[in-house]
Amino acid sequence: MFLPWNPHARGSLTRPFFSRPRWVMGAVIGIALSQVPAFHLGLFASHSAWASSPYSQQELRQAERGNEPKIRVLRDEEIQQLRMALGRRMPANRQADLYFRLAEIYLEAYHATFILEGRAHEARLDTGAEDPLINRDQSRPFLHRGIEACQEILKYGIRYDKLDRIYYFLGFYHQELNQPKEGIVYYQKLIHDYPKSPFAGIAYKEVGEFEYRAADYRRAMEHLETAMTLIRAEQVPGILHKIAWCHYRLKQYDHAISKMKEVITRCDEDLKQFEPLKQEALQDLATLYTEGGKADEAIHYFQAQSGDQKLFPKLLEKLGQQYEHNLENDRAEIVYETLIKDYPESDIALKAFLKLVEIDAKRDRFDAVSRRLKSFPTFEAKGSEAQVAVQNLRVLFRKIAVDHHQEYRKKKHRKDLETAKLFYEFYMSYFISKDDPHHELVEIQMYLAEVCHDLGNQQESVDLYKKVIAAQDPRFSTKAAALWTGGLADLLKAAPQRHTVDEPSTLEKEFVEALDHLRASQGDAAEARETALRVAKILAGYSSSRPEAVKRIQDIIQAAPASKEAVVGAQLWVQIYLDHPQDEKLPGKIADVYEAIGKNPDLLRSDLQWNKGQLHAALEQHAIKSKVDRISQQEKTQDFLGAGQGYEDFAAGSQDRAIVEKSLNSAVSSYLKTSQSKQALARVIDTWLHRYPASPKALEPLRTVATHALITGEFEFSVSLFQRLGIEFKEPESLETSARLSQAMGDEQRAQALWGEYLSRYSKSPRKADVELILARSQEKAGQDGEASRSYRGCAASGQWVAAECQARLADLYLKNQDPAKAKELYQQLASLGRSDKGKHSKKKVSSGAVSPFVGYANYQLADLMEREAAFEPMKFPEAQLKRGLNQRLNFL
Repeated sequence: MFLPWNPHARGSLTRPFFSRPRWVMGAVIGIALSQVPAFHLGLFASHSAWASSPYSQQELRQAERGNEPKIRVLRDEEIQQLRMALGRRMPANRQADLYFRLAEIYLEAYHATFILEGRAHEARLDTGAEDPLINRDQSRPFLHRGIEACQEILKYGIRYDKLDRIYYFLGFYHQELNQPKEGIVYYQKLIHDYPKSPFAGIAYKEVGEFEYRAADYRRAMEHLETAMTLIRAEQVPGILHKIAWCHYRLKQYDHAISKMKEVITRCDEDLKQFEPLKQEALQDLATLYTEGGKADEAIHYFQAQSGDQKLFPKLLEKLGQQYEHNLENDRAEIVYETLIKDYPESDIALKAFLKLVEIDAKRDRFDAVSRRLKSFPTFEAKGSEAQVAVQNLRVLFRKIAVDHHQEYRKKKHRKDLETAKLFYEFYMSYFISKDDPHHELVEIQMYLAEVCHDLGNQQESVDLYKKVIAAQDPRFSTKAAALWTGGLADLLKAAPQRHTVDEPSTLEKEFVEALDHLRASQGDAAEARETALRVAKILAGYSSSRPEAVKRIQDIIQAAPASKEAVVGAQLWVQIYLDHPQDEKLPGKIADVYEAIGKNPDLLRSDLQWNKGQLHAALEQHAIKSKVDRISQQEKTQDFLGAGQGYEDFAAGSQDRAIVEKSLNSAVSSYLKTSQSKQALARVIDTWLHRYPASPKALEPLRTVATHALITGEFEFSVSLFQRLGIEFKEPESLETSARLSQAMGDEQRAQALWGEYLSRYSKSPRKADVELILARSQEKAGQDGEASRSYRGCAASGQWVAAECQARLADLYLKNQDPAKAKELYQQLASLGRSDKGKHSKKKVSSGAVSPFVGYANYQLADLMEREAAFEPMKFPEAQLKRGLNQRLNFL
């Protein structure tokens, strides 16, 4: 007869067994099952993995043992025959039997492959390979095949006598696929349709556990209790255990305790099989007793039931912990006192003592803690568990002290300080006064000193800080020294004001000593520099100690010039010399201080970062004052060349435009007072106009320099300056002056260029016609008749006073170039101005053209031309001919 594989039996591998191999997660069947055939494993290779990479067929074959290969071959052959038979047309009942056998054999194949996967996993681990979880790609497909076979039977809808097994298979398959909702449907159908089936007990059990997980504890109990009447005896203790927890969840603590005791009783019937369950039930019972509030009963029960002297104290300890968890400290104390009484020399007693002290501390029963400690004057740990217990107690004492210390810092309750002091002293007395492997003594002394200080026990606090400093522990000596100096600082604040300023007081000297000690303990850190600076500030207040203050400041700057403390020290250094300029004890002068600071680029960069450039500003102010003083002295000694150079340097070092222009103006004034100033003046002007082009403030100095150059015969320099005035400052008169000077120097080409620049820039100037006339005459003189002609035309068309002259000179130019007709035309236009005011040049356009001497000149030139063109008989005898010739001439006139 077929005996189903029952994965829910207590002995199955789905339950936690202590001796089980680490790969096993499946179930143990009641009969020997064969292995999966080689060809069938390949059918599901594409199925997704559960964990790591799938195991190869070679790995699975190597995991087979004994006759498992033969069983696999037989199973493979049977599956082939079944599949072939199912392919033929056969009656429904016959097909149902075949599908049933196929579902059954798939279950066997699943189990066999399941075990092989576990063995393959073990083999990989033995080789050191990374394989954190078992891969189930080879076994899981058999579950799906089994479901398909079962579903084929259900499709026929016939009255098949093995349907209860089919429902069981389907429930199991779905559960193994982690589909509990789908599986539970088939278990419920099995219960409903086949209540007397040999599988009904398992179905009731699975339905009950499903409902337990769904928190439906009453229905879960009903199904689990029914399962107990139908299932095999070896599975009853496990079901009882679950029923006990159902009562617990329903707060039926008495029933829960009763059921858990029944579990323990049934386990005792076969302790070899149920030892793990019994251990679990005993520990669970501690929880149930706690909730039921029956500490005494629990202790008596455990004493009666536990023959194992190691297990009983552990159970009591768990019971005590449960009471603590439920805040039932009185019951917890009963349990712990029992442990200490019954097992005084054991590790568990020390742990119980630790719990009692902790309970007393949490309930603020510190007197009780002190009384308990009297019964434990020393803690001699003999075994490892005792050592752990002592260490836990040590940690507890420190924790209580620190917690209350911190609580005081938050809420400032004196009681917390007193508690912290008590436990700090306990900690030192019991644990670290004789044995201090972790070097905690100095740290605890520091904390205790702080507590004493806050309690007002100043002498005790000072004594403890001195002990810390004497220990030379680098972790705390710095802080101890700081706290020592802090106390001295408070004393200094409260000290009466002194009237002498020659040297520091005794208290101040002690304070300096403390600060020096603090600095020595701080090493090269920023705190050390800050401390050194603090000392320097004290010493700087007295004449006898100022040199020492300066030395300390210099040491700070030399050691860390880029630090913030160096910048502050440098400011103090400067201030000392500024406040006491007549102090002969100070080394050097203020100028030496500024020079030293200015030569330290790291210090100056740090000044910009930390001090917003205040040192830079002080250096600039000093530099300005030094330059001003030097220039003033040079002017007094009439060293105007040096003074001018000083003003130039002053301007070059400033970004303030007003200061720069004022300095450059002063430089010009100084250089003008020297006999050899051309290059210097040119340099100043170039600098000025380069930095501030066409500055209004440079206009007058530039004009003055240009005029000075003209007067002193520096004509070339003067020309260039007047030219700049004309172009850059838009002064047409200066540009015309530069052209005239160039002409006077014989440089007609440059003069013409400057006049051309004038006409280009100042086309609307009243002097335009005059300039055109000058330019035309220069061009005519140079033989540039074409250029002169254009310039004369522009002048003649201007309508200005010089227009008549320009037209006359233009006519002369045409006459010179053998164009008498054009010349005559121009002369006639000009001559007409003397005969009529309605001509081309009216008085409106040429205000004085009618009286210009060039009008008469034009008439003269016209007469001369007419005379040259007229034909007369010669004036000669006889008288008749002479008379004719005279009459011709008179008529012509």
